[in-house]
Amino acid sequence: MATRMFVSELIKSGSCLCEVLLEEPNLKEERAVVLAKNTDLDEIEKSLKESIALMFKKIEITAEDLKKTQAHEKSLETYLEKRKMELERDEERLATFMNVRPAYMDEYEVLQKELQGLFTVYDERFRNLQWLEAQLDGFRVAEQQKHEEVQHRMRSLQRRFHEEEVKILHGVDMVSFPVENDQTSEIGDLEGQTEDFSKYFPISQTWCNPQPLESMKLDKAMHSISSGTPSLEHDGEDNDTDSIF
Repeated sequence: MATRMFVSELIKSGSCLCEVLLEEPNLKEERAVVLAKNTDLDEIEKSLKESIALMFKKIEITAEDLKKTQAHEKSLETYLEKRKMELERDEERLATFMNVRPAYMDEYEVLQKELQGLFTVYDERFRNLQWLEAQLDGFRVAEQQKHEEVQHRMRSLQRRFHEEEVKILHGVDMVSFPVENDQTSEIGDLEGQTEDFSKYFPISQTWCNPQPLESMKLDKAMHSISSGTPSLEHDGEDNDTDSIF
């Protein structure tokens, strides 16, 4: 302890000596000026005593500060030692906890694997559900469009039949049906279907004794409705009514 104090005092003395030596050029000039003057020895002695007293006072203050610093240093060393001991104990506990496997760890790993599997199933089903909903929406739209198209064609076909009936009632011949080469063999089969036509479209008394050509045309229309591909054509009508389905 005494050696440490001696070393600190030696360092302070060396620093003070260095500062004094740095001020020597200025002090030399002032000293020369003072020595050139006639000074009173009593005043010099008095000023020296005051300087010495002031220096001792500074030394006492510095010593007090040194004692306080040393006491603070001791307290810090004690605090540091205590913290080091706590750190060592915490490191030992941490090493112990790292080496010990928790009791619930096995169950946790099993549940984690199950959770991953359930999430995979959930993701797959969610994607399938989204795809099915999209397909269902598309199917509904297609069915709605198909229904509207069928309704439009049915109305158009009913309008044509109404116009043909009006023409027949006024004694006007019906417009001839175009028959393609591959349909000539079907004319004989269509003549026997006029009875079924009256079930769906009731006709007036004027049609009781139709001519053979008119009967063939009505049979052809009935066959078209029953089969889903009517071949009625009329000038000025849209081509959308050429087929019902």
